Amino acid sequence: MPDLKMFESALTRLQVSRYGELVQLVMPGEGALIVPTAEFTFAQKWAQRRNSTGSPIRDRALVLEKLDTVIARSGSLVSTRGSRKPLETLVRAMRGAGFAPEEWNLPADLKTVPKPDSGIPAKPKAGNVAETDDPEDDEQPDSPDVDDPD
Repeated sequence: MPDLKMFESALTRLQVSRYGELVQLVMPGEGALIVPTAEFTFAQKWAQRRNSTGSPIRDRALVLEKLDTVIARSGSLVSTRGSRKPLETLVRAMRGAGFAPEEWNLPADLKTVPKPDSGIPAKPKAGNVAETDDPEDDEQPDSPDVDDPD
């Protein structure tokens, strides 16, 4: 019988669900993680080429160390880690897959839904001219040189 590979050993108590750009890892009794699919695939291939250490917990820890970007669910034994940009990308993928970032350990500004911002100032609609641009507004209706018929 061939030697048990590290990845197979690590999956002993790990549930893996793929959602396009992200992978959810559930560790019963220890929490859940979301990682980018590309990083998970890299860690999976790495672990499939190595023999198990003999300890599923140690094998899982070694596989998880290969992941640079991790979002941990609140109460997980593993912490959220990663650079700002990859975390932002992963949060967008989470929202697209139907996950609620509010339930995960993230910086507060990443938990809130970003407001659409194109960075381009809004242009006035045709026909809407700002009052300050109207030359007739420069005249004072109550000025002393205007004759009032009343």
